[in-house]
Amino acid sequence: MTVEELKKLVLHELEWLKYYAREDTRQKLDNNTSIYNQLVSIGYAKRVFSLSYRCAAASIKIENDNFSSTLEPRNLENKIYTPLETWLIIYPESFSEIKKYLLLETDVF
Repeated sequence: MTVEELKKLVLHELEWLKYYAREDTRQKLDNNTSIYNQLVSIGYAKRVFSLSYRCAAASIKIENDNFSSTLEPRNLENKIYTPLETWLIIYPESFSEIKKYLLLETDVF
């Protein structure tokens, strides 16, 4: 998987998070823990799913500094992350840009 392919998946995930994550939890985001441990669903969907299942278009496994798409579900112990979590592992300095994007303060990521 290339960085450009990963970025497309991250943008898809961010668009869904802008809709399905409560705004008050998006405002309190910090980079100390997983983004999905901090965000709370808006709660009015027909079926209740965790945000990581609802918003992520793929799961990505990280092994030996390489990342690849997998069919396995998100599992932090096995180093299987959402595209957004993978992006933040690789580019932690982009957290503030991502937070601004989620808060609708910018439309460019």
